[in-house]
Amino acid sequence: MKRKPWVVLVRFALLVGLFFGITSDGESAAIWTNRSDGFWRDGTNWSRGAAPNLGLGSTLITNASSKTVTFDAAVPEANRFINSLTLAAPAGDTNTLFLQDAGTNSPLVVSNATFNMYRGAHLALSNSSLFVTGRFLSFNVWMGDVTLHSGLLVAREEPLTTNVTVITRIGRTNNANLTINGGLMHVSELLVGESPGSQFGHSLGTVRLRGGELRVSGELSLGESTSCTGLVEITGGELNVQNQLTNVMRVADYGRGELTISNANASVGNVSVARHEGSLGIVTLLSNGVLRCSDDFSIGRFSGGTGTVLVAGGQLLVTNHPIWVGREGVGTLTISNGLVHCESLHLALVPTNTARGRLTLEGGTMLITSNFALGDGTLSTGSVSVVRGDLLVTNALEQAALNIAAGAMSLEGGNVIVDSLIMTNPAGKFTLSSGNLSSRSTRIDNAHPFTVGDGTHAASLNLLGGTHRFANGLVIASNATLTGCGTVVGTITSFGKIATNCGTAGMPPTISQQPVGRTVVQGAAADFSVIATGDPPLTYQWFFGTAPGTIIVGATNPTFSITNAQAAEAGDYRAVVSNSSGSVTSLVATLRVLIPVTITNATLAGTNFTFSWETEHGLDYAVEYKERLEASTWTPLFTRVGDGNLLTVTNAVSPLSPAGFYRVRVE
Repeated sequence: MKRKPWVVLVRFALLVGLFFGITSDGESAAIWTNRSDGFWRDGTNWSRGAAPNLGLGSTLITNASSKTVTFDAAVPEANRFINSLTLAAPAGDTNTLFLQDAGTNSPLVVSNATFNMYRGAHLALSNSSLFVTGRFLSFNVWMGDVTLHSGLLVAREEPLTTNVTVITRIGRTNNANLTINGGLMHVSELLVGESPGSQFGHSLGTVRLRGGELRVSGELSLGESTSCTGLVEITGGELNVQNQLTNVMRVADYGRGELTISNANASVGNVSVARHEGSLGIVTLLSNGVLRCSDDFSIGRFSGGTGTVLVAGGQLLVTNHPIWVGREGVGTLTISNGLVHCESLHLALVPTNTARGRLTLEGGTMLITSNFALGDGTLSTGSVSVVRGDLLVTNALEQAALNIAAGAMSLEGGNVIVDSLIMTNPAGKFTLSSGNLSSRSTRIDNAHPFTVGDGTHAASLNLLGGTHRFANGLVIASNATLTGCGTVVGTITSFGKIATNCGTAGMPPTISQQPVGRTVVQGAAADFSVIATGDPPLTYQWFFGTAPGTIIVGATNPTFSITNAQAAEAGDYRAVVSNSSGSVTSLVATLRVLIPVTITNATLAGTNFTFSWETEHGLDYAVEYKERLEASTWTPLFTRVGDGNLLTVTNAVSPLSPAGFYRVRVE
């Protein structure tokens, strides 16, 4: 019986080497003439009787009839370097260039001119590599589809430079798609939904990241041009917009841009959601979708831009920089579940009549560790609505402030905890209908009495020590309560209940925000944070492992950070918060570290295909299969739980199948 070519997709090795200084003699083009499938290396398939090389000028695969041109490991080195490449097909046909098992150290290199894809073009890579490199050239997917199954796809200068001239464009005149199932795609600049002119004003570019890594060293722009749309859907793998070149990500530059993340991570720099006039940007963070920013995050960056961010089970982490909601344009931030953590929140803070911002908290947690500013007090105005969940404006030094200069804030449920509440402008209003407000320091001097409750629903103001000044009085409505302990300056009118407790007994620590478990890939960062109240000073100690755990030396802050997560650091973490009146232990937060799989011992015996990989204890490994690489979906076969040892699996294959592809996802 003939042996069948079963293939296992394995982790790629990065290409070592630089490609530059390649020149062309500019002779006649290499044109594919075969109307059927064939191999790149076979000279009889080409117009000049020889496979493409640097001496044959441009390379074109554009003729009629659907076909696949295969670039494999047997391609001679001279035929792996070309000047330019054009891939297209007449209406109704598809021309596919398939780089199959050529290896990541033997790339196809386009070095002197642009790689263009038009109607009917499909580029696929599996365990292979493609380089588009040089100066002042581009990888343009005007129309068509690009699929990276595994391997390496690179379009950048060599070496990298801040003067970016190699640009990758997905969707220039019509619809174009980029799908990354595995491997690494590394580009200098990526424009999704872009137009070379107003006559092509309705292009649509879509990027689907399902595994592997998309790395952008410079600008990533979605909806780059007016009336164009750029979509990025991340459901696996990792997006990295590195802090190397321009470090800018634009979700809707001049057109429409949408970014959706679930069950995946994105690490970016400066982000604008709706940057310029007429732009519409939308960011959605679903379950286990994490967006980590190392610079400012602006929603509605400039006048005329409209940006919307929805956090529905994911995390938006801007821990060392501000989030701007309605910076100079219109911005909306809605949290229904999940976590938003930022250094400061500026809501309609820039003094311009074009800035409008709105924050809605319907669940989850918003943590601000410096200041929350609502409105600038002159021109800009915004609104805040807390219905459920927790809004925390606090830090370890108890110096964070909520300043309502202009606009309206309403608390209709949930909890708001602040180190300091400031409202000294008549244009600023805080309506506490129901829910709980806790403050360590309060200054209300906006020409209105501060009222707790609406007379019907339960509401409370909890004093966490300190001084609380109410220039126009404090009113406790029916069904409302004043609790805690502090110094109140101003008249108190109560129709409800005053239950303050300022006895000699101290206030022991209480944890208001528990640490949250994390799942990260090996080498990524992971943070655990706890927010606590109680008599100062509060001390913190983090522990690792099964209760009571082992002390983590030096981990004595409210936030414990791991910068380079490894398998040995996977496990349970908890914090103990103490003061002179007692201590409290947080809930357990579990760190799961996903280790890339390396497949070994792949063998085919009869109709049984067997392969192995080393596992990590407690991780889930999902084995998936498909018969054709171009198929859009993988078929789940089974899931195994790792025990820290070598795991070997066997699958019965059909003798009628010409080939098969397997992959292992770690979860």
